[in-house]
Amino acid sequence: MVGPFWCQFLQADIQEAPAEKPTETLRESAKMGDASAQCALAKRLLSGKGRSSQAQRLMTDTEAHLERYFAEHQFDFIDADHAPDPNQEKKNITEKFNKEKEKFKKLKDSIEEKETVEAMELLNLAASQKNIDALLCLSDLYHTGKRVPQDLKRAAEFDLKAAELGSSRAMGNLGWDYGKGEGVTKDINEALKWLEKGYEKGNSFSCYWLALREC
Repeated sequence: MVGPFWCQFLQADIQEAPAEKPTETLRESAKMGDASAQCALAKRLLSGKGRSSQAQRLMTDTEAHLERYFAEHQFDFIDADHAPDPNQEKKNITEKFNKEKEKFKKLKDSIEEKETVEAMELLNLAASQKNIDALLCLSDLYHTGKRVPQDLKRAAEFDLKAAELGSSRAMGNLGWDYGKGEGVTKDINEALKWLEKGYEKGNSFSCYWLALREC
């Protein structure tokens, strides 16, 4: 079961970074191997703010078409009452509405899938350069199953890599992983070890769980 603390961290991690550089500037830096740019661009893609102008225009045009379609057919259900078979007519109208909505959903899903693939490639490139931000983002994604299939083992592996690089949040995450047996074999002693390490570095989550244990 996913711990509630992951939600607050995920929201913070999958969002556009502050002091924004233009997306194309980030993209150029990412191509040059800049791990920070790779991570920042990945987050922007996952937030939907790094969308290409072509994809955004396609989304906008399709959404506008959907709104026009609904506006033009908003009284169809009322008119259906005068049809020879009102129930069948309403069923047909509903099916047409659903088909139009499904077109938009498929387009949106297709664009987001491409963005997710690119974002994951960027995050893995940054993580291979020991970028802690990328490691934490990958951990959060795999732990929650947001945009990628949930994989608690991989989440714990990224936590460990980030913790070994000195990330206090990753240490707190590992404390949770071992304490709950998520992605690793449950081991209270190992959990306490990582929580204490996180506490020593000022991690609030580690402090909270260690305080609860003392109660």
